Amino acid sequence: MFRDLPAASLPTHRLPATRLVHALGQSNGAAMVYRLGCEAADIFASIIPFEGSPPPADYNCTPSEPVHLLHIHGTDDHTVYYDGKHRDMGAVDSVTFFGGYNGCSTGANATFLNNATIANAKYRGDSSHTDSLDISKNVNGYDTEVFELAGCASDGTATLWKVVGETHDPSLNSNYATNVVKWIKNHPKGTSGNFYTATDTEYGDDDDGALPVWSTVAIGIGLFLACFTVCVLGGYLVYEKVPGVKEWLSERALYNSRANPKHPPITRTTADPVV
Repeated sequence: MFRDLPAASLPTHRLPATRLVHALGQSNGAAMVYRLGCEAADIFASIIPFEGSPPPADYNCTPSEPVHLLHIHGTDDHTVYYDGKHRDMGAVDSVTFFGGYNGCSTGANATFLNNATIANAKYRGDSSHTDSLDISKNVNGYDTEVFELAGCASDGTATLWKVVGETHDPSLNSNYATNVVKWIKNHPKGTSGNFYTATDTEYGDDDDGALPVWSTVAIGIGLFLACFTVCVLGGYLVYEKVPGVKEWLSERALYNSRANPKHPPITRTTADPVV
């Protein structure tokens, strides 16, 4: 079913093939998007699992081509543990596991860009890694450390956003959506992607993650029409279905007509005196 959805929506939204089709899911949804990366790599440009884990080791994950990965995980998640537990991989192991399909460095020998280490990534506290974001309301200032695996293919990346102190029920600020949209816009299918240095591309301004003007106008018109429809339909249903409303309105109209009778207009002639 999920393979059919992008194909069905592409003509409607006029997207350039599958270059801009991305999948994001949290918890069980994160496991689902990992499966999409395994089974529908030809369709999705990236997968963005939030606080989840890839399928178990006995699952046959065989992506047909590279798929960008952004794994987001709170270090105080006690549902899908950041360090891993039971059959769930930890956040770092999840990234290195799937990053292997993108040609990235994997396992205990995994290396990250900008001199970050696997020890920095696995440490659940603030490791003082310089690549940081502010996406959580629970911590003042920068709370999310960014780790991108080195050695990846030219058309695939694997990135971890370690949200220090965040739980499985995260409290995220507005920067979260802005930065995720920015990351998505910088990772179309078949490109190397670069979250930090990209500015303007053919897909829009990547600095602020704002929607295009036509999208904003369309959303505004859609909201107006939705509100107008709800008001009109709601008023009609109240008038027709709520007992006594129709009768009350008829009585009010009759009362107003008696209290304010309409007189025929007075026609003056030239003989009428003007006071």
